[in-house]
Amino acid sequence: MPNKKTGTVTSDIGKAVKEQKMGKVEYKVEKAGIVHTLVGKKSFGPAKLKENFLALYDNILKAKPPTSKGVYIRKIALSTTMGPSIVLDSQGLEAMARSL
Repeated sequence: MPNKKTGTVTSDIGKAVKEQKMGKVEYKVEKAGIVHTLVGKKSFGPAKLKENFLALYDNILKAKPPTSKGVYIRKIALSTTMGPSIVLDSQGLEAMARSL
């Protein structure tokens, strides 16, 4: 549903369209720390999906509060909309995201 909080209802249509064309992505975080977001579509191809995922991962790492201690990301599971998930190696991903 359209919502002002998510930016889908706005009086500045030009700005909203420009942000969407630039690739603006929002993600939801549950109380348990689970992040839900879209990484791409099947038609994007493996290289673009990887690039999108690593950019998202890097963005989440940058959003880490400075007061947060311990392991920030414990487990990563990636899945299609209605498919089974695949558990990824979070330490290997962190090294790849930092190299961007």
